Amino acid sequence: MQTEKNLRLVVKDLFDQLQRENVIYAEIRFAPLLHLSKGLQAEEVVDIVADESTQCAKETGIKAGIILCTLRHFSEKESLQTVKLVKRFIDNSPVAGFDIAADEGGYTIDANKEAFLGSDFNPHND
Repeated sequence: MQTEKNLRLVVKDLFDQLQRENVIYAEIRFAPLLHLSKGLQAEEVVDIVADESTQCAKETGIKAGIILCTLRHFSEKESLQTVKLVKRFIDNSPVAGFDIAADEGGYTIDANKEAFLGSDFNPHND
């Protein structure tokens, strides 16, 4: 999932699965910073997933929100970068929130505290 084409295919496949399972609402959680190894920028990743989700929602009638995740093993800088992505997209796309994921037993949340508690946490604060 490192190219626009593959990101779009994955979102389309997800909506196809949701439709087969008669889902009417979904919250899609993913970590955009995991999709940068072939040259995409984080903003592009979110834009692609948001755009394809919007198109698929129109086609299937499934409502969907997107939750951008930081990962427990990410640095403070990476977590804050994800918060900034939420702030950038929350008012004009399906992006609805911010979350943390990954190995709870292997990593503390110390590197992620500022993302949740700092001034950048509120996506509507500028």
